[in-house]
Amino acid sequence: MKIEDGLFEGMTPVKLKGKCADGAEYSYQAFSVSEVLGSVTADSLVEFVSGDGRDTLVSGEEILAGDVYLAQDGETYRLVIPKDTHRRRWCKHITEIESEQGG
Repeated sequence: MKIEDGLFEGMTPVKLKGKCADGAEYSYQAFSVSEVLGSVTADSLVEFVSGDGRDTLVSGEEILAGDVYLAQDGETYRLVIPKDTHRRRWCKHITEIESEQGG
């Protein structure tokens, strides 16, 4: 699925605010990935493809737990996982989401 402006129509963003491990504060308007994908299952593996060459994999189980978001970050979107306080899996400039069902 390509990340385009119309993808989030009808969805209400949530406000994510918090502090990272280094003490830096963040604040984003974000959309729950479980709501965006709709059909993800616990055994899915979801890849977030970034325009800057850094891709990130997230389990369907984690997405269904409600702790994975796409946040508006200027003109692009960023993968935000609030429980990942060190931001090792946060990913900027998301252009596409690919979901693979487990079997």
